[in-house]
Amino acid sequence: MSMLHRARCASTAYRKEGLRGIMHLLLSRYGLPVTGSAECLWREGDRGEIAFWDEWLRTKGSRWPASYPERLDPDLLLQPTVASMLPAQSKVDILDVGAGPLTSLGKKLPGREIEITAIDARADEWDRLLEKYGVQPIVRSQKLLAEELTGRFAVDTFDLVYARNSIDHCDDPERAVVQMIEVVKPRCYVVLEHSQNEGEHSGWRGPHQHNLSMSSDGAFTIASKRLLVDMTAKYADLCCIECRLTCGPRAWLITKIRKR
Repeated sequence: MSMLHRARCASTAYRKEGLRGIMHLLLSRYGLPVTGSAECLWREGDRGEIAFWDEWLRTKGSRWPASYPERLDPDLLLQPTVASMLPAQSKVDILDVGAGPLTSLGKKLPGREIEITAIDARADEWDRLLEKYGVQPIVRSQKLLAEELTGRFAVDTFDLVYARNSIDHCDDPERAVVQMIEVVKPRCYVVLEHSQNEGEHSGWRGPHQHNLSMSSDGAFTIASKRLLVDMTAKYADLCCIECRLTCGPRAWLITKIRKR
C-alpha cells in the first residue's frame, strides 16, 4: 500500500474521530507501533467517561443526586443563562454539543416552543448504558463529533448552540468552537459553560488535554501544553466574545459568543 494512500486514510480517520481515529487505524489496519502515552491517552479518556456515566446512571446521580431527576424531567425550565440568549420568537431550535447520555438543558420555557438536538461522540456507548439501566431519554444524543457539525447540519441552522463541560475534551476544541459558530444563525449565540483550566487542574490526564480560560484582559483562550490560541482576537471578524467567571473554589467559565 502506497504512502499516499495511507496518508489519505489517516486524514479521513482524523476528520471522523480525531486522534482516536488515527490510533485505531495504526493499530488495527496497519499494525504499526503506537507510543504508549498516545495509545493510553485516548483509551483512558474513553474508559473514564464511560465509567463515570455508568456509575451516574446506576446510582441515579452519584455525587450529584439532584441532577438525575432534573435531566429526566420533561417540565424542567430552560436554564436562565441559556434562555436569556434566545432570539425573540415563538419556536427555537437549540443544539447541545457533547450532551452525554442525557442533555442537561431544561425542556420548557413559558410561551415558547423549544426543540433540542443533542449530539455526542460517544452516543453509541450512551445508548448501551441507557438500555442497561432501563432509562428512556427525553432527547436522545446522536453520534457526531463536535469538530464535524457542518457535515450533518447546514450553516445558520440553530437559534442557539450550547456546550457544557465537553469542548475541552475534544481533540481539536478550536475547530469545535468554530463549527458551533458556523451552525448557529447570524446574530445568535453560542454559549459555553466549562471549568476554567480543566486540563491543568486535572494534570493533563485522559481527555483533559486543553484549558478553556479567560485571560487577564477578558479574552477567551484555548490552550494545550504546547499552544495557546486567543479566540477573541483570532475570530473577531466572525463573532463577538465575552467571558465571565463564577465565584467559588472552582471557577466556571461562562463564554457567550455572538455570531456576526
